[in-house]
Amino acid sequence: LAGSPEEDLFGMAFPLDRFYHRGHTWAHPQADGTVTVGLDELGQRLLGVPDAVDLPQPGAHVAANGTAFRVHKRDANVRVLSPVDGEVVETGGTDRGWYLKVKPAANDEMAFRHLLRGAEVKPWLMREMERLQLALSSEGAAPTLADGGVPVADIAASYPKTDWDAVCGEMFLEP
Repeated sequence: LAGSPEEDLFGMAFPLDRFYHRGHTWAHPQADGTVTVGLDELGQRLLGVPDAVDLPQPGAHVAANGTAFRVHKRDANVRVLSPVDGEVVETGGTDRGWYLKVKPAANDEMAFRHLLRGAEVKPWLMREMERLQLALSSEGAAPTLADGGVPVADIAASYPKTDWDAVCGEMFLEP
Protein backbone atom coordinates (compact mmCIF):
# COMPACT_ATOMS: atom_id res chain seq x y z
CA LEU A 1 0.00 0.00 0.00
CA ALA A 2 2.92 2.30 -0.71
CA GLY A 3 2.29 5.59 -2.47
CA SER A 4 -0.98 7.45 -2.37
CA PRO A 5 -3.64 6.57 0.21
CA GLU A 6 -6.22 6.02 -2.55
CA GLU A 7 -6.28 4.57 -6.01
CA ASP A 8 -7.82 6.55 -8.84
CA LEU A 9 -9.69 4.13 -11.10
CA PHE A 10 -11.70 5.46 -14.06
CA GLY A 11 -11.68 8.86 -12.36
CA MET A 12 -13.14 7.41 -9.14
CA ALA A 13 -11.41 7.32 -5.78
CA PHE A 14 -10.98 3.98 -4.01
CA PRO A 15 -9.23 4.66 -0.66
CA LEU A 16 -6.75 1.91 0.16
CA ASP A 17 -7.65 1.86 3.88
CA ARG A 18 -10.95 0.10 3.11
CA PHE A 19 -12.16 -3.34 2.15
CA TYR A 20 -14.52 -3.52 -0.85
CA HIS A 21 -17.55 -5.78 -1.28
CA ARG A 22 -18.52 -6.94 -4.77
CA GLY A 23 -21.95 -5.39 -4.16
CA HIS A 24 -20.37 -1.89 -4.20
CA THR A 25 -20.08 -1.23 -0.49
CA TRP A 26 -16.93 -0.66 1.50
CA ALA A 27 -15.96 -1.53 5.06
CA HIS A 28 -13.57 0.78 6.93
CA PRO A 29 -12.32 -0.61 10.26
CA GLN A 30 -12.19 2.05 12.99
CA ALA A 31 -9.88 2.33 16.01
CA ASP A 32 -12.79 1.63 18.39
CA GLY A 33 -13.42 -1.78 16.81
CA THR A 34 -16.46 -0.72 14.79
CA VAL A 35 -16.61 -0.85 11.00
CA THR A 36 -18.03 2.03 8.96
CA VAL A 37 -19.99 0.92 5.88
CA GLY A 38 -20.62 3.05 2.81
CA LEU A 39 -21.19 2.87 -0.94
CA ASP A 40 -18.10 2.76 -3.14
CA GLU A 41 -17.81 5.52 -5.72
CA LEU A 42 -19.23 3.43 -8.58
CA GLY A 43 -22.23 2.58 -6.38
CA GLN A 44 -22.64 6.28 -5.57
CA ARG A 45 -22.53 7.20 -9.24
CA LEU A 46 -25.03 4.47 -10.13
CA LEU A 47 -27.53 5.80 -7.62
CA GLY A 48 -26.72 9.51 -7.77
CA VAL A 49 -28.77 11.33 -5.14
CA PRO A 50 -31.22 8.74 -3.80
CA ASP A 51 -34.93 9.53 -3.60
CA ALA A 52 -34.99 7.73 -0.21
CA VAL A 53 -32.83 5.43 1.91
CA ASP A 54 -34.17 2.78 4.33
CA LEU A 55 -31.59 2.18 7.08
CA PRO A 56 -31.86 -0.47 9.80
CA GLN A 57 -32.34 0.68 13.39
CA PRO A 58 -29.38 0.64 15.80
CA GLY A 59 -29.38 -2.78 17.47
CA ALA A 60 -30.39 -4.55 14.26
CA HIS A 61 -28.17 -7.36 12.98
CA VAL A 62 -26.71 -7.28 9.47
CA ALA A 63 -25.20 -10.36 7.83
CA ALA A 64 -22.34 -10.35 5.34
CA ASN A 65 -23.86 -10.65 1.84
CA GLY A 66 -27.32 -9.99 3.30
CA THR A 67 -29.26 -6.73 3.08
CA ALA A 68 -27.52 -3.82 4.80
CA PHE A 69 -29.97 -1.12 3.68
CA ARG A 70 -32.20 -0.17 0.74
CA VAL A 71 -31.89 2.78 -1.61
CA HIS A 72 -34.76 4.07 -3.73
CA LYS A 73 -33.91 5.78 -7.01
CA ARG A 74 -36.48 6.46 -9.70
CA ASP A 75 -38.33 3.16 -10.18
CA ALA A 76 -35.57 1.11 -8.54
CA ASN A 77 -35.67 -0.29 -5.00
CA VAL A 78 -32.05 -1.33 -4.56
CA ARG A 79 -30.97 -3.83 -1.94
CA VAL A 80 -27.44 -2.91 -0.86
CA LEU A 81 -25.45 -5.82 0.56
CA SER A 82 -23.57 -5.72 3.85
CA PRO A 83 -19.82 -6.30 3.68
CA VAL A 84 -19.71 -7.58 7.29
CA ASP A 85 -21.64 -9.49 9.97
CA GLY A 86 -22.54 -7.54 13.06
CA GLU A 87 -24.78 -5.23 15.03
CA VAL A 88 -25.69 -1.76 13.76
CA VAL A 89 -24.59 0.81 16.36
CA GLU A 90 -25.23 4.01 14.37
CA THR A 91 -26.70 5.10 11.05
CA GLY A 92 -25.47 7.81 8.70
CA GLY A 93 -26.71 8.73 5.24
CA THR A 94 -25.71 10.25 1.93
CA ASP A 95 -24.90 13.57 3.61
CA ARG A 96 -22.44 11.89 6.00
CA GLY A 97 -20.55 9.85 3.38
CA TRP A 98 -21.36 6.55 5.10
CA TYR A 99 -24.52 4.63 5.96
CA LEU A 100 -23.83 2.29 8.89
CA LYS A 101 -21.47 1.83 11.81
CA VAL A 102 -21.39 -1.84 12.71
CA LYS A 103 -19.91 -3.66 15.69
CA PRO A 104 -18.62 -6.70 13.80
CA ALA A 105 -19.34 -10.22 15.04
CA ALA A 106 -15.63 -10.94 14.45
CA ASN A 107 -12.80 -8.51 13.87
CA ASP A 108 -10.05 -10.74 12.56
CA GLU A 109 -8.70 -11.53 9.09
CA MET A 110 -11.45 -14.12 8.58
CA ALA A 111 -14.18 -11.48 9.00
CA PHE A 112 -12.85 -9.64 5.93
CA ARG A 113 -11.53 -12.52 3.78
CA HIS A 114 -14.41 -12.29 1.26
CA LEU A 115 -13.71 -8.59 0.63
CA LEU A 116 -11.37 -7.03 -1.91
CA ARG A 117 -8.39 -4.92 -0.96
CA GLY A 118 -5.37 -3.22 -2.51
CA ALA A 119 -4.26 -4.80 -5.80
CA GLU A 120 -7.50 -6.83 -6.03
CA VAL A 121 -9.63 -3.70 -6.51
CA LYS A 122 -8.50 -2.54 -9.99
CA PRO A 123 -9.10 -5.82 -11.93
CA TRP A 124 -12.48 -6.21 -10.20
CA LEU A 125 -13.49 -2.64 -11.05
CA MET A 126 -12.44 -3.13 -14.69
CA ARG A 127 -14.83 -6.12 -14.87
CA GLU A 128 -17.55 -4.08 -13.14
CA MET A 129 -17.24 -1.30 -15.73
CA GLU A 130 -17.65 -3.93 -18.46
CA ARG A 131 -20.70 -5.36 -16.65
CA LEU A 132 -22.18 -1.86 -16.37
CA GLN A 133 -21.67 -1.22 -20.10
CA LEU A 134 -23.39 -4.52 -20.90
CA ALA A 135 -26.28 -3.80 -18.52
CA LEU A 136 -26.79 -0.36 -20.04
CA SER A 137 -26.42 -1.53 -23.64
CA SER A 138 -28.90 -4.38 -23.07
CA GLU A 139 -31.37 -1.65 -22.12
CA GLY A 140 -31.02 -0.09 -25.56
CA ALA A 141 -28.82 2.72 -24.32
CA ALA A 142 -25.76 3.77 -26.25
CA PRO A 143 -22.57 2.10 -24.99
CA THR A 144 -20.74 4.29 -22.54
CA LEU A 145 -17.07 4.67 -21.62
CA ALA A 146 -15.88 3.16 -24.90
CA ASP A 147 -12.85 5.44 -24.61
CA GLY A 148 -12.08 4.24 -21.09
CA GLY A 149 -13.47 7.55 -19.84
CA VAL A 150 -14.90 8.56 -16.52
CA PRO A 151 -18.45 7.66 -15.46
CA VAL A 152 -20.71 10.65 -14.87
CA ALA A 153 -21.65 11.60 -11.31
CA ASP A 154 -25.28 10.46 -11.69
CA ILE A 155 -25.44 7.60 -14.18
CA ALA A 156 -29.19 7.15 -13.57
CA ALA A 157 -29.94 10.69 -14.72
CA SER A 158 -27.97 10.10 -17.93
CA TYR A 159 -30.18 7.16 -18.91
CA PRO A 160 -33.75 8.34 -18.25
CA LYS A 161 -35.37 5.64 -20.39
CA THR A 162 -33.42 2.76 -18.87
CA ASP A 163 -35.03 0.13 -16.63
CA TRP A 164 -33.02 1.33 -13.65
CA ASP A 165 -34.32 -1.48 -11.43
CA ALA A 166 -32.79 -4.05 -13.83
CA VAL A 167 -29.46 -2.21 -14.12
CA CYS A 168 -29.16 -1.74 -10.34
CA GLY A 169 -30.27 -5.31 -9.73
CA GLU A 170 -27.42 -6.48 -11.95
CA MET A 171 -24.76 -4.18 -10.47
CA PHE A 172 -25.80 -4.54 -6.81
CA LEU A 173 -26.04 -8.35 -7.10
CA GLU A 174 -29.78 -8.87 -6.64
CA PRO A 175 -30.53 -12.59 -6.56
